Amino acid sequence: MKSLRKLLKGIVSDGAAVVVIMAILLLLLIFGGKRSMMEDFVLQMFVYVIFAGAILIAGGIYLIVVFYRYSQAKESLLAIPGFSEARFEREAERSPQFTRLIAVSDAVCYAGADHIACVIPMSDIIWMYQPDSVNALWIYTKDRDIHKINVHVKGKAASGNSQKGLRYLMRLIARKNKNVLIGYNASYEELYRKDFAKLLSMAQGREIIDSGWLEREYIENDYYHKDFQ
Repeated sequence: MKSLRKLLKGIVSDGAAVVVIMAILLLLLIFGGKRSMMEDFVLQMFVYVIFAGAILIAGGIYLIVVFYRYSQAKESLLAIPGFSEARFEREAERSPQFTRLIAVSDAVCYAGADHIACVIPMSDIIWMYQPDSVNALWIYTKDRDIHKINVHVKGKAASGNSQKGLRYLMRLIARKNKNVLIGYNASYEELYRKDFAKLLSMAQGREIIDSGWLEREYIENDYYHKDFQ
């Protein structure tokens, strides 16, 4: 999926930056000190080769994990009942352009600074709120998971756009899943820790809107633009 691959954007440049920094540090370690004997130089080169090999192995394992989790995220998305890849691409194109975040009627898809992709089906969300003075959204799901998502929108007015994007995201979730509890409430947090079954029951019994119908509503009412205000 073209839009979903955007979650991996920047992984190559981030990896290259880490490699360059490590290479500079290692070169300083090798050539920055005083060498009076050839044995010292050979020993330092040996350490360099071993350390460089360890970095390459660690980097390779990390990439395997990233792409494996991306594959899992894609499978989770495709497994959502009624999911349409064509609709996903249309909605991703029309919605605000977030940084490592895609919000559509079927799911919230995001990746953190570690580039690990995650998919949250809209129907799984039971509670969401914005922490004070933070461009972030905390999402609680029926599996008892907590997703702490940083919300950033591309553009010059980054801070203002991120607040608009946050409101857009919350409105989308609320329109799709009528069961969602919205806003911080100390009693919800208490229930999450001590009586999750009750919290779960409070977020059930109401309507979950069909994604195809919701897409039409967004087009007809111009929500893609009006909600990003």
